[in-house]
Amino acid sequence: MRRSESITTIKVVGALTEDVIGAERRTGGGVYYSSLGVLASGANVEVVAIGGYTSVLASMGLPLSGLVAIRGRRAVFEISHEGGSRKLILLRKPIPTLSVSYHDQWAVVNPVCGEIRGVEGDHVFIDVQGFVRLCEEGRPIEVDRTRKLGFKVRGAHANYTEVPEGGLPGREVLVSYDEDGFDIIIKGEGKHRIKPSIVGDYGIGTGDFLLGAYVGFRAKGLRPLDAAVRAQRELESFSTLGPDEWIRRTLGLSSQRTYRRA
Repeated sequence: MRRSESITTIKVVGALTEDVIGAERRTGGGVYYSSLGVLASGANVEVVAIGGYTSVLASMGLPLSGLVAIRGRRAVFEISHEGGSRKLILLRKPIPTLSVSYHDQWAVVNPVCGEIRGVEGDHVFIDVQGFVRLCEEGRPIEVDRTRKLGFKVRGAHANYTEVPEGGLPGREVLVSYDEDGFDIIIKGEGKHRIKPSIVGDYGIGTGDFLLGAYVGFRAKGLRPLDAAVRAQRELESFSTLGPDEWIRRTLGLSSQRTYRRA
């Protein structure tokens, strides 16, 4: 099992999801994929999950250093692909909503649909998708780019389609451009494009994974640009193998996510 002896622990916060894909239902969400990214860096993971009952998280097969399971309901999304693009329909919102504040620990705050209403922290990074989505049950997910994200955080990640008009908060910002890689924008050091050498077929959760890996490498002492390069390398392996095979080969574990009929 390829794991570092580092005792660095990253908190990963948000709601688990139940993803309906065709006739199957899978456990997913930014919490799941960002946790995989953190583990790819060799750091440990402590999950704070809405709807994250212990049995559900145990089924993921992940080596967690801690778990705060917040009773509530998971978000449910229907995922389909049309014309080469992914379509998300929100079937059920996550409950409850939380405010998050961490000042002495590295953290990834990765909501899926409005379950985090406030966040701050000197070593906190956010994924903006769950902050800018318009979340109406029974309707396709749309993005409100007029949202203002005045959070006091260290950094943020977004797909280029999700970047708010007012920009992203923090001094270390990652903007993904799908198959063209991502930009890392470092305050005082400028912008750098990190291009992939391999683009895998698996696309779900790749931005979440990237952010988790980046934060893990930063927490372990790498400089921002070096952390970005290492995170991209791990992402290429993940997107090529897919999560279940990646867990088996990289962590030496077996994912037991429930794949049951819808």
